[in-house]
Amino acid sequence: MGIKGILNASSKQKVSIVEVYFSSFGCNFVTMKLICVVTVLLLVQCCKALKTCDNAADCDAPAYKTDVCTDNKCQCATEWTLAGTVCNPPVPVVSRLQPNQDLYLKESYTLSCDTPVTGGGLTFSWLNGAKDLHKDSKSYVISSAQESDNGAYTCKITAAGGSSQSVSLLLNFKEPGRECTDNTKCKGTDLTGYTGQCVSGHCACANGYVQKLDKCTKSGTASITASLFVLLTATLTQLRILN
Repeated sequence: MGIKGILNASSKQKVSIVEVYFSSFGCNFVTMKLICVVTVLLLVQCCKALKTCDNAADCDAPAYKTDVCTDNKCQCATEWTLAGTVCNPPVPVVSRLQPNQDLYLKESYTLSCDTPVTGGGLTFSWLNGAKDLHKDSKSYVISSAQESDNGAYTCKITAAGGSSQSVSLLLNFKEPGRECTDNTKCKGTDLTGYTGQCVSGHCACANGYVQKLDKCTKSGTASITASLFVLLTATLTQLRILN
């Protein structure tokens, strides 16, 4: 009987096979038989963990993602790693678009989960801490970030065979604005739109400006008011010319 036959045999059959085999070598004492049986069973389990195969059909299972049998061992697909009798998918990489930008409250950000393999029945899931975000795609959008959105975002990929890999990215959102400890941080030729005053840890924006990320930008209302003022001035000038 070959090794594959032993692997597929029941535990009782394996013991009988081993007893007969070792009796031929003089292992007739009960203690010696027991030692021999235990040793061989351990070896059999070890060999079983390597998943022996006779041909590619033996490796056609969701856990392996491959139809390759080499040296009587099923081989994992490219980028996958063998763990016992299961092939694990590669560890994904979690990143966010515009990675060099600071993270501010009330802004929107997109997280991306990337893996070097495609297909293979991979499914995606997202968590924030222990909270399931119920998102099953490669990307996750945080809209109008709130303080409750702070924490570690985990992307988990799961293969059809049940094996999985996950990776986390820690996000910490802060109040928009230029941070300061005194007024000197709020003054300078490059600080257009600021009052020069440090208020509650942030540089205050002047009238007609609103806080956007770490800058003070003209508000939409201020732009409309300025346009109307220019139009009104031009109209009055034209009327004077006509009169």
